[in-house]
Amino acid sequence: MVFQRPTSLRRAASAAISCGIFFSLLWADTDSWALTLCGTTGAESSALRPSRRIGQTIPIHITVPSTAIVGGSQSIATSVEVDYVPPTGSTIQIGTDHPSVVSSPTGSWPYQHWFAPGSGTTVSLNLATSAVTAQTQVKIYACAAGVDSSNPANWAVVGTVTVVP
Repeated sequence: MVFQRPTSLRRAASAAISCGIFFSLLWADTDSWALTLCGTTGAESSALRPSRRIGQTIPIHITVPSTAIVGGSQSIATSVEVDYVPPTGSTIQIGTDHPSVVSSPTGSWPYQHWFAPGSGTTVSLNLATSAVTAQTQVKIYACAAGVDSSNPANWAVVGTVTVVP
């Protein structure tokens, strides 16, 4: 959605606040503003999605198994979908709140996934697990590149999977 540049940014912000809409205005060019609406998306997401900087890719959906995974012998089949891939490509971060239970594809968390120019908008991963001594709820999350992935407020999408002994 592209709107003509408002004569007063204060008027535009006041109108949006009075309507109860959370959005961010992004400078698109000298004649217009781009409007990015932020909403809840993905499995178990409860916070508003972070607004996007121009050219930034935002994860919009995550899929993890709904059945329990046996730690050490089964992997977590995960897929993350992003809103778009810009012509120059883009990176997202994928992580977990239990790095001792789930292994990163590269050996370190967060995993940085590069979407090449012209590539699809979904990445599929099989994340290896380690054995656990008790049932463990593991969160797999994705967020934009360049944000603090250790802060749950920055997680755009989150999926929870149960890992059992």
